[in-house]
Order: sequence, then structure tokens, then C-alpha cells
Amino acid sequence: MATLVRSPYAEMVMDLVQKLGIDNDTLALAVGTDKRTVKRWLEEGHNPQERHLERLSALVVVKDHLLETFDNDKTIHSWIARESRYLGNMSPCNALRAGRIDRVEGALVALDEGTFI
Repeated sequence: MATLVRSPYAEMVMDLVQKLGIDNDTLALAVGTDKRTVKRWLEEGHNPQERHLERLSALVVVKDHLLETFDNDKTIHSWIARESRYLGNMSPCNALRAGRIDRVEGALVALDEGTFI
């Protein structure tokens, strides 16, 4: 029987998927890779490349901001899935899929400031 070797980043990736309510494909698109690579991080002990680590870190910032802004995972998942006028009627999930982590963070800042565009 093969032993599962976990990447030290596997827990971070699993936490992002769970807390943001996104799938591995969305996470892969957000960080500029494919779902096979994400699977390797989770199941085969591979570590993300530097460019992916930077984008994963940006997602952690968004996740932490969401946890400060909303009460629970259900509310976070609802916000991630709902279209936003701030994002040009795109959902934060679709913005992540487009690689626009910065725009999702900007939408959260606008929400915190009471800007409802």
C-alpha cells in the first residue's frame, strides 16, 4: 500500500477550498495553474511554485478578510456565489476563476466601507 505524502501546503489549499466554498478547478484558475497540479499539492506531496505561492497567499488574505466580514461559512459561500455590481455583475467566484483575486479583495474593501455600487 502506498503511503500518502502530504505537501506542507495541502492543509492551506484544503482550508481555502472549504472556507471559500470553491472547487479545486476554481482554486487552480485563481492561482494560474490546472486542477491536476492542485491534486498533486493535495495528494502527492508536491509544493507549489513561487508564482503560485504568491497567489495562494493573496487568496489567504481574501479568506481572512471574509472571515472578519461575515459570520459563518454559509454567508461567505453565498457572497462568493452572488453577482456583484462592483465586479461588473460577475460573482466573486467567477472573478477568482478569471484570476482576479485583487478585484475580489477590492469588493470586500468596498463592502466594508459601505460602498454598494
